[in-house]
Amino acid sequence: YAYQREGNVYFRVRKFTSYGKLSGKKLDELFQGVRIEKDSLKEDPFDFALWKRRKEGEPYWFSPFGEGRPGWHIECSVMAERFLGSPLDIHGGGNDLIFPHHENEIAQSESIGNLPFSRYWLHHGLITFNKEKMAKSLGNFFTIKEVTRRFPQEALKLFYLSAHYTSPLDFDWERLEEAEAQRKRLYIVYDYLKDIPILPIRREEVLSLIRDFEKAMDDDFNMPQAKALLFSLPTLVSKNKSKEFLGEVKNFLLTVGNIFSLFEEEIPLPEEFKKYIEEKIYQRRRLRQEKKFKEADKIREELAQKGIILEDLSDGTTRWRMKR
Repeated sequence: YAYQREGNVYFRVRKFTSYGKLSGKKLDELFQGVRIEKDSLKEDPFDFALWKRRKEGEPYWFSPFGEGRPGWHIECSVMAERFLGSPLDIHGGGNDLIFPHHENEIAQSESIGNLPFSRYWLHHGLITFNKEKMAKSLGNFFTIKEVTRRFPQEALKLFYLSAHYTSPLDFDWERLEEAEAQRKRLYIVYDYLKDIPILPIRREEVLSLIRDFEKAMDDDFNMPQAKALLFSLPTLVSKNKSKEFLGEVKNFLLTVGNIFSLFEEEIPLPEEFKKYIEEKIYQRRRLRQEKKFKEADKIREELAQKGIILEDLSDGTTRWRMKR
């Protein structure tokens, strides 16, 4: 499969007869419209370098072929086998790497007997800006640090989940605003269920959510469809406030939240402040019992100014949550 030319080592692409099996295309189809560098040392323009001879100003190593450095594709195959073993269970990357990089990885790895190179391949779409690929050279990119200065990390996660992983996702500050609004809605449900004990899921309303979630995830990780199930919970919770039912809903919410890495932004409150809230709730309850509703409303307003929202339940108790 390989041949030497003046200190370089090339791979004979045409000799690897299953080249193109990852993309499902024939060799000539893959190279249609692709600019192929002219290299008089190659037997065939389609061949690629496994080892490149030393060039002035570039790092180099010693080898049986002379001083030089490994080709881009062989670096990845070697590191994967060295640290992960063969075959790989899952190999991932951007869909712009399917050809030539991943096709070349397969060819060079499987030609020496590593069959298959990887059992499964996952290729994701790219994040774009104004429909263009983000790139330093274009100056149209944002770092995660820049984005998370304006939005919580979980808003960014929800933004990512708004598109299927194989599709491109166009970066947009307005869409991040929408994701942040979604995050706040989910935390309202989370806070509402905070003190409810988790119960095993047995009721059909919640079992159907589990089935729909699994169906979406089994459909090549259909994250937008799976995520949408979380936003059916506010309506579900408003219809049935029994603690048994809410315990099952909480089980579903936290299970999905764990998969998506949500509900990790707990806001720690000092114990003294928690005691202050509970005392105010007690005072308000006494005032309502005495039918002093204006004074009771003043306590609600006082707590609201401090970011505490009160919710009166049908059983006569009052719960509180942080405003988000």
